Amino acid sequence: MERYAHTDLDLLGIRPTRVTRICPARRDRPLLLSFEQERLWQADRARSSLICNTVVQLRLRGKLNGRALLAALDRIVARHESLRTIFRDVEGVQEQVIQPRDTGFALRDEGPQRDVSITDMTHQEMRNPFNLSEGPLIRGRLLRLTKREHVLLITQHQIVADHGSVSVLIRELTVLYQAFADGRCDPLQPLEIQYADYACWQRARAAKGPQEKSVMVSSTSLGKVQESTLLATDRPRPTVSLHASRTRRR
Repeated sequence: MERYAHTDLDLLGIRPTRVTRICPARRDRPLLLSFEQERLWQADRARSSLICNTVVQLRLRGKLNGRALLAALDRIVARHESLRTIFRDVEGVQEQVIQPRDTGFALRDEGPQRDVSITDMTHQEMRNPFNLSEGPLIRGRLLRLTKREHVLLITQHQIVADHGSVSVLIRELTVLYQAFADGRCDPLQPLEIQYADYACWQRARAAKGPQEKSVMVSSTSLGKVQESTLLATDRPRPTVSLHASRTRRR
């Protein structure tokens, strides 16, 4: 039950010097956030959480087995601790709190839809924030367009699943749905480690200080790149980020 991770970055030609094992961490003690999760936590506290929403849009064609779909989604949440994790501030320290395996997937069945705008629904999900301390931090909306055409919107906060996790989600959902629709058991192999194990490994590694060499060497290499910016830096940061933008063509 081990995985390996490099202790030095292979950045700009800097080759890893050694590897260390990632082992399952104890669950009877507080679980700290990874550095990326900490950054996203701070973004949420700064009311910038809407930029952290990721929406996956899946078009389902053919006769839908609703029970198999919900069972597959429930199984994915039970399988991945990060998808049933919430985040709380305990005396100034942010901690991960893993919910029980039977938490289930928060699926909202919209029922038959007429003249529905998938784009508008997607934008609604993007603008609907999560509560990191209460959860759930992944949710779904099932849009029934016709008897043989459905759209499943899965929205997740990046603190529990980044963009790279989308392909894993789709692959496992496909495998589990087909298995449950056929009356078979879960065919997926159990996970050896969870994201919380990686976060603990990362924190332990940082406490020992070996990353300082990598940061120093990387900073030296990156320092050779000429600094340049075309963005205005003389304006105050707004209290609430609106994330408004425009397109300029030249």
